[in-house]
Amino acid sequence: MTQHVRTSYRKHRRATWGLAIALVLAVAAVVIPIASGAPEKTYTMLFPQSGAVSNPSAPVAGTAGAQTLCTNTSYGSVKLVISNTAKTASLGSADVTFPSSVVSSLGPPAFSGSVASGATVTRSGLVVSARGLSLPSKTGSVTIQVPVTTKSVAAGPANITALVKQSNDFSDAGTNPDANTFAQPGSFPSLTTQNCDQKITGRVYHDRDQSGAFETAPILVPTPVVTTTVPPPVPAITRTAIASTRPTN
Repeated sequence: MTQHVRTSYRKHRRATWGLAIALVLAVAAVVIPIASGAPEKTYTMLFPQSGAVSNPSAPVAGTAGAQTLCTNTSYGSVKLVISNTAKTASLGSADVTFPSSVVSSLGPPAFSGSVASGATVTRSGLVVSARGLSLPSKTGSVTIQVPVTTKSVAAGPANITALVKQSNDFSDAGTNPDANTFAQPGSFPSLTTQNCDQKITGRVYHDRDQSGAFETAPILVPTPVVTTTVPPPVPAITRTAIASTRPTN
């Protein structure tokens, strides 16, 4: 093999390996994001800043990430906001699951505010299913309100979780079950329940003089003073007076 042939062979081999490596990297750049869904498809699910719990209102002020409810209480509405933070992908559907340790049942859910034409929201047990959302990337959001009845025993915090997909009908694409799935957010909103109807038992004392003093001694009732009227004394009858009254002969 001449020097010219050897040099040409080496150049050809380097070019072939370079092309193969470039192809592998290109395929990986396309396949890996599609397979994981994490780098591209992201979302958040939080409570709204105001009006998260109503009819009745929450016993204490909550946050976008946590709310406290009373035990054994039916709330007319608990609201959640799902926002599409993906770079380019639209958000089409979601299954939201309420924690069974805190919630005993859900009422019929509904959208709060405007939604895409044909969007639906239903429930089955403790799962709320939203379909046909068509939320655009970066700016799209939807608010779902759900009647919630809490259990009788205090519990929590427990997360409200979700599974979100790009497809409007919650289906998967091709043979990859995660192709349409959005990456889970860093944290989910949580619910906690507390006893709100405490009963006072035992003796109740009234602070009559507003002194703040607590006394258990019996109250002394003064004995009423009884006054009597004594009749005046009858005058004594003397012998002289009796003699003066006898008749003379």
